[in-house]
Amino acid sequence: AVAGVSVAFTVLKMDAGPLLRQEERPLVGDEQEPPLLLELFERGTELLLDALPSVWDGSCAGQLAPQEDARATKAAKLSTADAELRLEQLSASEAHNKVRAFAGWPGTWTRLSICGAEPIRVKLLQTRLGLPEAAGDPPPAGRQVALAAGGGALRLVCGDGSLLEVLRLTLPGKKPVDARAFWNGLNGRRAEWASAPPDAAAAPEHAAASAPPEPLAAAVGAKRQRVEVTEPPPPGFTWGGKY
Repeated sequence: AVAGVSVAFTVLKMDAGPLLRQEERPLVGDEQEPPLLLELFERGTELLLDALPSVWDGSCAGQLAPQEDARATKAAKLSTADAELRLEQLSASEAHNKVRAFAGWPGTWTRLSICGAEPIRVKLLQTRLGLPEAAGDPPPAGRQVALAAGGGALRLVCGDGSLLEVLRLTLPGKKPVDARAFWNGLNGRRAEWASAPPDAAAAPEHAAASAPPEPLAAAVGAKRQRVEVTEPPPPGFTWGGKY
């Protein structure tokens, strides 16, 4: 897999201008969005500064390459609902990639139950793919959470049987901790990941509390609103005047 940056001319169509510079950045599989975005932004700035002289003197015309529209891929708009990791529906690779991609926003969380108590939302900050066949470190049974040999990760088996390892996480109202600190905090209690309730919709946390009241929501969604003025204008006010 690769990421990359492009320097392109702007045209009226979105992301369709001819390319002046383009560079790929191979991915090793553990990059996260915030530092990778900064790295690519800085590299893109360097490529832009390198290309500008040819733009000013017009010599760039022979270097331009058209974009291949047929190879473009469209990404769906993200929302806070995408932050939920339903491990019963995901492979370890899919969960790991979501944690990496959503590290800046919207983040990722899943449900953990401790000693059979009501599941809580736990934010997963850093993960990696586990190796089920690792010698002397068998995968945990069922949905149990186990500490990997060496204590560097929490191991859990996703719904398809693949193994995900969690390196850093955050409990509700707490600071981020590593796998060893979380495990020590359990004090021998059992932890398991939990499925979403059957009637749970993939909605952001506190969505009901943060949603606007119905009249406001209707106004936001409307294309045009008519405002009726029932009070006379203040002294000195002229309709259409500039202030």
